Amino acid sequence: MSKIAIIFFLAIFNTNLFAVEQKTSIKTSANCKMCKKTNEQTLLSIKGVKSAKLDLTNFKVKVVYDDAFIDVKGLEMAISKVGYDANNTKSDSTAYSELPACCKKGAFCGH
Repeated sequence: MSKIAIIFFLAIFNTNLFAVEQKTSIKTSANCKMCKKTNEQTLLSIKGVKSAKLDLTNFKVKVVYDDAFIDVKGLEMAISKVGYDANNTKSDSTAYSELPACCKKGAFCGH
């Protein structure tokens, strides 16, 4: 097989050649199952995110991601854009105002 064919094969079939899997934990303002679902789905929709699990006992989401596509600041911004605080990144005020009452900071709904 020629060198060009090998390079082509690697480029097409091994897009994760230089991928580095990272793990992080992000403190959120999420407080119910609806918040959990929104945060996890938001993160999982990002290219490079492999898993996202929000623990409602400590309000932290554990994320496994490929740092070739996204970094922690990008993950925090994604959470912020759907209305939740993420570490020191405050929630987007417009998105926060559109959250259901049970998803507002300090609320408890039992979901």
